[in-house]
Amino acid sequence: MPMFRHLLWTALSVAALATLPAHGADLTAARAQARASVPGFLSTWKAQPAGLGGYRVLVQVRAGGKVESIWLDDFKATGAAFSAVLQSTPRGLPGLSSGQTVTFTEADIVDWSYEDQAVGKLRGNHLQCAELRDLPQAEYEEQVDYLGLICGD
Repeated sequence: MPMFRHLLWTALSVAALATLPAHGADLTAARAQARASVPGFLSTWKAQPAGLGGYRVLVQVRAGGKVESIWLDDFKATGAAFSAVLQSTPRGLPGLSSGQTVTFTEADIVDWSYEDQAVGKLRGNHLQCAELRDLPQAEYEEQVDYLGLICGD
């Protein structure tokens, strides 16, 4: 994925989760679907099949008694847990900043994505897809296409 598109997608992911009024039932279903599919995603990530890449996870990061959902890429397995370097400074977590390594468990993963290079689109992104569904249909389709998302599979 081109760097500009990757950065835009990250910024829009954060903004969308904070500003669009997703229907509660849609968002709850998307969270359940994302969580239920984490083991399959991790199996795909571990296998690293040809034609797939850009693996990312949306993780509940904790610091100073607070929790923030943050997209992390370049994550690694470290025993029974995972680690990743923060690519940006969290907005509401004291003591954490860009460049620091955070650790998390599978249970902390809220959502996930990866690029299917055969179609040039991103799979996963359950929460962002749910948020975008609140847009008028034409705008929804435009955003899904522009961001390169596959929603509904």
